[in-house]
Amino acid sequence: MALSYDQLYLSDVQKNLGFLFQFCLRTLGKSPEELQQDFLSSIIPTQIEFGNPDFLSGKSGLELAFFLYQDIEGKVEEALQEPYYP
Repeated sequence: MALSYDQLYLSDVQKNLGFLFQFCLRTLGKSPEELQQDFLSSIIPTQIEFGNPDFLSGKSGLELAFFLYQDIEGKVEEALQEPYYP
């Protein structure tokens, strides 16, 4: 299968998406179904599919979360206390 981006980006995008989902599920208290719907209806999957380097490794998981939920600024400090923050 041909990827639209170099495999060097793969570990970055995996870590960033992992933290995005961890943050939204644990810190924001989103349900898996709600998060899945919000994620799939956002611009993030399309940008990753097209190989946009800004979305592959240029944004942290927390920055990606701002694309989904703009009202999370008060939760940033809580997120930084998580045991895994990329």
